[in-house]
Amino acid sequence: MKKFCSLLAAIATVLSMTMLLPGCSGSNTLIITITPSVSTSTTPLRQNGTFSVTFTADQNLPVATTMTVRSSTLINLRNSPQSCTIAAGSRTCSTPTINIDAAENPVTHILNFSSNNQQAVIDPTSLPLTVTGALALSITDPTDGVNQGPSAEDITVTNVDPLTDVTIDNATVGDSSTSRNNAQASSAFEVYTGNSVGNWCKTGCSANSCIVDDVRRTLKPGESCRLYIRTTKDTGTTVGTSLSTYLNVTSTNGNTTRIMIANTPILYAGGTFTSAGGNEGIEYIGRWNGTNWSAVGGGVNGAVRALTTDPIGNLYATGDFTTAGGLSANRIARFDGNSWFALGSGLNATGRALAFDNTSGNINSGSLYVGGSFSDAGGLSKNLIARWDGSGWFPLTPNSQDVGLTGNNVFALAVGPSGNVYVGGSFSTSKDGKTLNNITIWNPTTFTWIPLITSGGQTGVSSGVFALAVNSTNDFYIGGDFSSDGAQTLNFIANWDGSNWNPIVNGTGDIGLDGNVNALGIDTSGKINIAGSFQATSNSGQTLNNIAIWDPTNSTLAAVTSNGQTGVGGAAIFALVIDALDNTYVGGNFTTAGGQTINRIARWNINNNSWSALSSGVNGSVFALTILNTYSDSLT
Repeated sequence: MKKFCSLLAAIATVLSMTMLLPGCSGSNTLIITITPSVSTSTTPLRQNGTFSVTFTADQNLPVATTMTVRSSTLINLRNSPQSCTIAAGSRTCSTPTINIDAAENPVTHILNFSSNNQQAVIDPTSLPLTVTGALALSITDPTDGVNQGPSAEDITVTNVDPLTDVTIDNATVGDSSTSRNNAQASSAFEVYTGNSVGNWCKTGCSANSCIVDDVRRTLKPGESCRLYIRTTKDTGTTVGTSLSTYLNVTSTNGNTTRIMIANTPILYAGGTFTSAGGNEGIEYIGRWNGTNWSAVGGGVNGAVRALTTDPIGNLYATGDFTTAGGLSANRIARFDGNSWFALGSGLNATGRALAFDNTSGNINSGSLYVGGSFSDAGGLSKNLIARWDGSGWFPLTPNSQDVGLTGNNVFALAVGPSGNVYVGGSFSTSKDGKTLNNITIWNPTTFTWIPLITSGGQTGVSSGVFALAVNSTNDFYIGGDFSSDGAQTLNFIANWDGSNWNPIVNGTGDIGLDGNVNALGIDTSGKINIAGSFQATSNSGQTLNNIAIWDPTNSTLAAVTSNGQTGVGGAAIFALVIDALDNTYVGGNFTTAGGQTINRIARWNINNNSWSALSSGVNGSVFALTILNTYSDSLT
């Protein structure tokens, strides 16, 4: 061994280099330690920032050495990996900057380091790099798209950066026909403070209007201020109607956020259709803007069974599909207004219900709950229900224990005002052994399932729960194919008062309905919109035809009648959603409403009690509906 080491040392001397000689000792045995360090454009590192890595050796290197940094994930890293070379006789090098793209949620990258020099020992071999996910500014429409007057709109701007003050540099408003990434201020619009009492973004304005690019206000973390937008283009022009107005607000850190101001909310529909409004290529999911149908990012390749949105305008879809926008997305995906994104490795079976929890009030945090027939979400065991936190899949408990449900399906989810998650479906027990019988409440604070046990000792209901609606006082309604709670007759719909189930009884004494309830919604007056595959009340005392409205204040059940037709005809309603003006959108397999042909999707207009077609409708079943009242994104 000694002769072998001497021989290698001699070779190294001839070649004028040093070597790491395992098992040998001597002046030509060299171990080089190289230490990486990360520098960022801001501290903490925010979206749309940059970072670079500097490598420092503990001595001058005898040969040129290339150092490389790679991330564990390429999400949001536009130009990774990157390398630099430590020259012979030198000790350091720094990589070119690596750009961080925008992310709604915090992302932690594990940076892994490597070298082409076998003598180099890199310490540490990896480092975490966390990028904050908070958008600097959030723009929301507190009136859910409803105009404040014939030419004005009230907007709230919030600093959602959790750490630093943000100054609004300017606000621009214009017609959305202008190129989206070329937003220009328009002389046809003004941003102004108005004369009402409130926390206005623009201060010290003596008149009721101010120049559009002269809005400047510093907001502390979590602080909000208000803007009015009005148009002066011509008399009677309404913001968000004929002009499809947008507002851009820019902050000092370069973040620009946008809101679309729409008098008519944006409706998303999902199902088995492949055309809408006569337009082919609207694959299983479509967007209705009040006038026309359009595709949603290339659509998906299978049935969509549930839809929901989050507070910053992301759309979530789940169902039977395996691709979204041409990308692999197993049965669940997110659409950000431009592109589809997979949620990890997705689900191993159909997703049927979605609900987003934002009861914390922080628009950049929250949890997406998904229910269905799956037993795996993100590669981990999660039976019938799981939670996505924006970056990964989790069971409902913090200790990664699967406390899902035992049964066939979760069909309905809703989040109450206190953050409790209401769960309906076809299941018997929880994985921790509690009897539930098709309906339960998950408490995310105590991490426990709450069985709904009546004062008489009955738990749950006799069969499946397909629909849920929860009001502001946690009073809630369920619909499905159940007939009783084990002690009293309910017939497909019931109300839970905290202690017992209450049936719906109409004026003739009929209890419940004669067929399944598939969808429920609560309007601003507290009335319950009911839809499904029923024809009448339980004893045929009142004709309804798949849709009805229950008024709990006076215990009356009203039919929806227009132009001589009660309800909808042809087949069932599967989905229902109510907009901010209390107009009700329904989707399903029906073909007539209000005495006119309407293909599977329609709007009930509360102001004149009439049905409206959404163009020529769709060519397949509608299983899911959701409304996006505002639109906000980052323009980079």
